[in-house]
Amino acid sequence: MKKKTIHLITSLEAGGAETQLYNLVLKEQEEGGEPIVICLKKKKSHILSKLRESNIQVYELQFKGIYFIYSLFNLLILFSRLSKTNSILVAWMYHACFLSIILKFLQRDVTVFWFIRRTEVPKGVTGFISKINSKFSCIVPNKIICNSNSGCVSHSSAGYCSDRLLLLPNAIDVASLQKSSGSISALKKHLGISDEKIVIGSVARYHPIKGHSFLLKALKRFPDVNFVCVLVGRGVSEAPELILDIEELHRLGKLIITGERRDVGTLMTMFDFFVLPSLSEGFPNVVAESMSLKTPCIVTDVGDASLIVGETGLVVAPGDVDELYAALSIFLKHSRESLSRLGDISSQRIMMNYELDYIFQTYRSIIEE
Repeated sequence: MKKKTIHLITSLEAGGAETQLYNLVLKEQEEGGEPIVICLKKKKSHILSKLRESNIQVYELQFKGIYFIYSLFNLLILFSRLSKTNSILVAWMYHACFLSIILKFLQRDVTVFWFIRRTEVPKGVTGFISKINSKFSCIVPNKIICNSNSGCVSHSSAGYCSDRLLLLPNAIDVASLQKSSGSISALKKHLGISDEKIVIGSVARYHPIKGHSFLLKALKRFPDVNFVCVLVGRGVSEAPELILDIEELHRLGKLIITGERRDVGTLMTMFDFFVLPSLSEGFPNVVAESMSLKTPCIVTDVGDASLIVGETGLVVAPGDVDELYAALSIFLKHSRESLSRLGDISSQRIMMNYELDYIFQTYRSIIEE
């Protein structure tokens, strides 16, 4: 890339925005660029380590509590030094977008892009920051890039400059996901899953909005079907509202909770099908990632989930246990061969619409125009 690209992000802990930044930054480097990442929070993470292993220049600040003013001063000095010539600032999420307003007024010739990852405009302190951002959305950023159609609509309604809002779906690094897939038989043995069982999977940290409760209630309606559901994500087993359903499904031998794991590629390949029971999403990466690994999906009609699966999966109303039960019934009646064929079609759809190389070229054309 001709211009120096500086990415400003709140943190580099595991998350959808952080993963997208990582994917795009590595592609920038691969294409001959020298991207720089400034992280507002100092905390060790897997993504931070991988960026540094790839020789990406990463600066960490400490925007927290009493260190805020000191870190702001350091950010201003750092940015002034890094952006002396022909720079692009890519601000990820609301806090970074807010700081980009200050940086833009101090460095007028910098080109700014905002990346917004939320479907709905948040409340509380972050919501207040979002409102401030909306007032400057027609002045500071060249484009405001959302990762979902619903995000574009909601932020336009919240006062963000409609003329500058632009959709860029998340990029899926299919090659890396496929490369990270290990031995399914070894993983099944480790988890105690027999080959005869249909494996249903769902990957999400615990939060009521992720819909675990609705999935567990639907699964309890299949006491005589030979399946096991594998829930991947932190905090699921400790959630008070899930305890009774978890205990019942454990007694029936139909539930495994793994906690957070890094071998998600292997897990998704092991699933016969994937379920997204969320009540709200923007662009659910896990759906596209599952599909890229030839795993068909059942999703709730949230964010861009239905757009991602198209005709390759099933879509149900969020929070509707009856609809989810009906969809599960359909997939559980499919043979493994039938599910495998759906998986092949799912993978083709991701390759055509969301594969990393394709999305990166679109991203590059946006910020270089």
